[in-house]
Amino acid sequence: NPNFANIRLKVADGESFYNAGLLGMQARVGAGFSAQVSYTYSTSIDDQSSSLGRNEFANGQARTVDPYNKRLNRGRSDFDIRHNLSVNFTFDVPFGAGRTHGTAAPGLIQALLGGWQVSGILTAQSGIPVSPIYTFDQDRDATTDNEQRPNWAPGVTTTTPVSPTQLFDPNVFVLPPVGSRGNVGRNVIDGPGLLTFDPAFVKSFGFGA
Repeated sequence: NPNFANIRLKVADGESFYNAGLLGMQARVGAGFSAQVSYTYSTSIDDQSSSLGRNEFANGQARTVDPYNKRLNRGRSDFDIRHNLSVNFTFDVPFGAGRTHGTAAPGLIQALLGGWQVSGILTAQSGIPVSPIYTFDQDRDATTDNEQRPNWAPGVTTTTPVSPTQLFDPNVFVLPPVGSRGNVGRNVIDGPGLLTFDPAFVKSFGFGA
């Protein structure tokens, strides 16, 4: 019907797969130190991470490249984090525990030096993936709604970071021929990882008659 341009059909027909291995350890040394380590190795694969054509993740594609071949879009989920490490600890500082050089510590020194606790949380994660896309109609399917991906350059099948500020070498990608879709998979570029440390210093005061 020439009176219509594009007619959009939205269906929830994507598939997703998640597998993970978890490792956790706890340690307590005496009454003043405790620590916990948690590590997760996981893989999340899906056909699409967005819901009904929306784009919940800024690093993802809003729509599949070919609605008649969903396997072309199967790859790492937009929220896939392969490695996730978390370490936390608490340490009761033994200073001012009530005695200094074998004698009872004066009340003021005890109040200033005693009751301290040091704690912290270390988080280390690998980066979420990114897809290289272009938004013009190279495949000539009469719409630019489906973001298209490039081809791998001859002899190239993967990409690695160039520097801390450059996630990939653009020379590994080339434009597909007119009327064809690219052979680069979805989310093949690893984004930057995350490393944070949150320390805490807590002082407890005692009140008594």
